[in-house]
Amino acid sequence: MIGDNVQLGEYCIVDVPLGGELILGDHVKLSMGCVIAAQQRVEIGRDSLVGEYCSLRDGDHSMAVESAIRLQPIKTTPVSIGCDVWLGRGVAVLRGAVIHDSVIVGANAVVLAGVLPARAVCVGSPCRVVKYR
Repeated sequence: MIGDNVQLGEYCIVDVPLGGELILGDHVKLSMGCVIAAQQRVEIGRDSLVGEYCSLRDGDHSMAVESAIRLQPIKTTPVSIGCDVWLGRGVAVLRGAVIHDSVIVGANAVVLAGVLPARAVCVGSPCRVVKYR
């Protein structure tokens, strides 16, 4: 589902296979070169900004040593991004991440599974809260 006034920058890649779900709220902007891979569900709330070259993925590969990684099943956990969120350039949001409303995530941060609380300003790899708005 795509809301009103959604903007996709040049060279964005949106990969939503059969059974996957992508929800973009009103006034969401994806800057140049973003990748969204929604095997299960990726949701971005209204008025959110996604900086250039960000990657949002709700799935990753299993890693058992008994077989090649490419032959293993994809593990999925939904990704939820609230309203009025700003992801800086190059942020990676991985499966199971929950980013609440009005959060700012600094450039090149890696958001792992877990919760970033409302109005937090977060940076780093792995991403951590450094202050609140």
